[in-house]
Amino acid sequence: DRGSNGQRSGRSEYRWNKDDGRGNNRQDEPKLSSSTFSLTGDSAHNHAVVYWSGRNSSVILILTKLYDFHMGSVTESTLWRSTDYGSTYERMNDKVGTKTLLSYLYVCPSNQKKIMVLTDPEFESSVLISTDEGASYQKYRLSFFILSLLFHPMEEDW
Repeated sequence: DRGSNGQRSGRSEYRWNKDDGRGNNRQDEPKLSSSTFSLTGDSAHNHAVVYWSGRNSSVILILTKLYDFHMGSVTESTLWRSTDYGSTYERMNDKVGTKTLLSYLYVCPSNQKKIMVLTDPEFESSVLISTDEGASYQKYRLSFFILSLLFHPMEEDW
């Protein structure tokens, strides 16, 4: 959607109107707060995905990647972890392997402390599993390739 000045509008700029039937009370309206920050030592990465482990948790994980357009693939990744709702971040690559290239991160819907991270199958086929909201990981090498995962909605080990 574009505003009256032709510029793209961010989601936080939209307000519900009583007349459109989607909101009746301003206090029911979700509030969005955002800030800009930089992850020291990660200025070259051009892709980032943010993961929140869930309700009643202050843990936020960010997986950043460097996509090399000349090679047509991801060549670097960094996993960041915050325990204070994103005020500060710790670089986690020493916990997952400094040369490990990570591709996807999954938070278990039935146990927010359980997190799985997939490595890039072009370099190695492994899954890293954390049971403490990403503070530590156990790496399992696989003899097959996984391109994506789905957690069972009720059984965390399925």
